Amino acid sequence: MSDKKITAGLAALKVMEGWGIDTMYGIPSGTLSGLMNAMSNPENNIKFIQVKHEEVGSMAAAMQYKFSGKMAVAVGSGGPGATHLINGLYDAAMDATPVLAILGSKPSRELGMDSFQELNQNPMYNNIAVYNKRVAVPEQLPYMIDDAIRTAISKKGVAVLEVPAGLTTAGIVAPLVANQTAVNPAFVVLAIGAGSLAASHVNDAGFWMFKEFFDLDVPQTLKIWTVLETIISVVGLIVILILSAIFS
Repeated sequence: MSDKKITAGLAALKVMEGWGIDTMYGIPSGTLSGLMNAMSNPENNIKFIQVKHEEVGSMAAAMQYKFSGKMAVAVGSGGPGATHLINGLYDAAMDATPVLAILGSKPSRELGMDSFQELNQNPMYNNIAVYNKRVAVPEQLPYMIDDAIRTAISKKGVAVLEVPAGLTTAGIVAPLVANQTAVNPAFVVLAIGAGSLAASHVNDAGFWMFKEFFDLDVPQTLKIWTVLETIISVVGLIVILILSAIFS
């Protein structure tokens, strides 16, 4: 058995490829950055076609099946991107056309916090989707992609899968440090977490909670919250370096 590890994003692409999917339409998205990065992996054989608007992407995915019989994928970022996909997916649903739609969203820890551009996306597709679920952990992604495609084909309809930000990159840390005996993977994970706090601003749910709690305006919150989070980030990285020097 191979001990090779790949990211959840690349694993999802290989599952799509196994079903004969060779095209993905959409706009590169920060909430789906792991999937976008996986597209550039030499092992990936699915081509990404960038469109001007997510609605065009979902229409193109539907048209591809109608004219060629080959299923395609449409992707949209969390919030506005997910809403823009809906017109093309309604067209697919009305014509009983299998399409896989992948929606980005906020990281799992920020869901339900009314953060910037957050929407309760899955209910929007209840009327048209034959499969409509959200991925909870990285290990679920390949299985749920497989299940979504199977359902879309068997029921001739739209399969919608919401993938919170960060899940598609899971699994990349271990391969990066596997041959570096001086590097402790636990410290790498801690460093990534600490570094992600730096320059935290309006995309952070905590930013808006801090603003409302202390009755501040946006410029004041930027000066206080962003500086505070950056200090915490820098201090955290310094502590991690010290611990790494002691225990590695």
